[in-house]
Amino acid sequence: MLQDVMALLAAALPTVVVKYGFMPKSPNEVLVLYGYAGSPPERTLDGGRTARPGLQLIARSATIAAAHNRLKAAQAVLEAVTNQTVGGSFYRRISANQEPFPIPGWEDGAVVLGQNYAVEVEEV
Repeated sequence: MLQDVMALLAAALPTVVVKYGFMPKSPNEVLVLYGYAGSPPERTLDGGRTARPGLQLIARSATIAAAHNRLKAAQAVLEAVTNQTVGGSFYRRISANQEPFPIPGWEDGAVVLGQNYAVEVEEV
């Protein structure tokens, strides 16, 4: 899932550096994707299964406005994914669970904001 979403964001936001799984030391302006547990899968009557993993986006920037704008741009891209195949997987939806929130405590003085997402993707 992370690779699918990273490729989608990289294509839609070509000026944004997008990584997944770890926060690099540089560049300072970066958007990072992390997976987390999410919700239990949904089983369908035909024997199918829809996974419902969680996704977290973290934006690091020099200013709150820049980090917030980066997350909102990513949100627009992700929430447009409805009943769509991305990277070989069929995504029912990707939706934000809340507005961007601050993540304090970064040593280099960078501004870091996060946003969590619910994902529904059909397992093959």
